[in-house]
Amino acid sequence: MTASDGAGTMDSKANAGNANNTLPAAYFTITGDYTSPSASTLVYLVATGGNPGLAAGANNTAIAMMAAPGQCGSLSASTFIFVNEVTTIGSLAALYPYMTSATHLGSDPSDSAQLASEFSLVNEFTNTTNGTAEINTLGNSCRLHYCRLH
Repeated sequence: MTASDGAGTMDSKANAGNANNTLPAAYFTITGDYTSPSASTLVYLVATGGNPGLAAGANNTAIAMMAAPGQCGSLSASTFIFVNEVTTIGSLAALYPYMTSATHLGSDPSDSAQLASEFSLVNEFTNTTNGTAEINTLGNSCRLHYCRLH
């Protein structure tokens, strides 16, 4: 998990770890593994490497998926965050102008309001609590994009 202070600075020290997750289907918990500098701190999660359904023992070191649930104040111990292909595309569609890699996302302090707005856009594209595209929010004009997400 990575956090932004809202002024465009991303802090990878907020990394919640779990690098050696061995639970089935990649379930893990980060409750209590991080502290949020403020309720408006922007957060995103990146899952890298692992076995995405290949034969046992296989590992895809090039895979990276993400979800950007938004402000830390909207998260609780019971918040479920789904990280899959749909949340990855939805997150990238909104945040790519602010990314140089999966682990480097941020903006100039003068652009922090726009960055926060783009994080909100992620939730218009996807529902990070169930990993689906948000066709109801997007409306009929975006139906083709919804189909492409799935």
